[in-house]
Amino acid sequence: MKNSLRKAIGGILLFVSFGLVVYVGFGIKQGGRFDSISIIITGVEIGLPLILGTVLLVVGIANKTKKKQIVSFMEYVVFTTYILFLLAILFLGGRGDIHYESMRQYYRDYVNLIPFRTILDYINHFTNHTMNKDTIIFNLIGNFIIFMPFGVLLPCMFKKFRTRRVFILSIALILCGVELLQLLTTTGSLDIDDFILNMSGTCFAFAIMRNGKVISLCERMYLRK
Repeated sequence: MKNSLRKAIGGILLFVSFGLVVYVGFGIKQGGRFDSISIIITGVEIGLPLILGTVLLVVGIANKTKKKQIVSFMEYVVFTTYILFLLAILFLGGRGDIHYESMRQYYRDYVNLIPFRTILDYINHFTNHTMNKDTIIFNLIGNFIIFMPFGVLLPCMFKKFRTRRVFILSIALILCGVELLQLLTTTGSLDIDDFILNMSGTCFAFAIMRNGKVISLCERMYLRK
C-alpha cells in the first residue's frame, strides 16, 4: 500500500471517528442514557477507527519529526475528548437520576464512608437476583474502568506522572475532588467504594504502562515523550 493511500484511508477513518464523537456527544447533551453494554460498544466504535486511522497516517509519513508531532497531537485530542465524555457521564445524568426530598435525605441516602459496603450490597443483589444485572455491572465494572485512561495517557504525555508516588497522589486528589463535586452539585453520590474501584482500575492501568515491554512499544510508536 502506497504512503499516499495509507494517509488517505487514515484521514477518512479519523474523520469517521470524530464524527462518531460529535454524534455521541450530541446524544448526551440531549439527555441520552447509556447502559454498560452500549458504552463499551460506543467506545469500540470510536476507538477502532481512531487508532487504525492514526496508525495508517503515521506509517504513511516518512519524516520522523512529523510522525511524533501527529502522535502527540492525537494524544491531546484523545485526552480532551475523554475528559469531555467523563464530565458528561459524571455530571450530566449519565449515571442515573438522583431523587431526594431534602438535603438531609440526600446526604443520608447518597453518602457512604464505609469501605466495601456498597460493593458487597451489589454482590448480594447479584447472587440473590434482586437487582437488574446490567445496573450491577455498570456500577462495579464501570467504576473500575472509567478512569483507566488516566493510567495510560498521563504517563505517556507527561514525564512527571511516570513516578508511582506522583501518579497515585494526583489521581487520589482528582478522584476525591470528583466525589465531593458530585455531592455538592447533587449529580451523584459520595461513596468510598466508588473511590476504591476508580483507584484500583486506574492503578492497574498504570502498572501495565510501567512494564518494560509496554514502555518499549510505546516508545517505538512515539507515544512516550
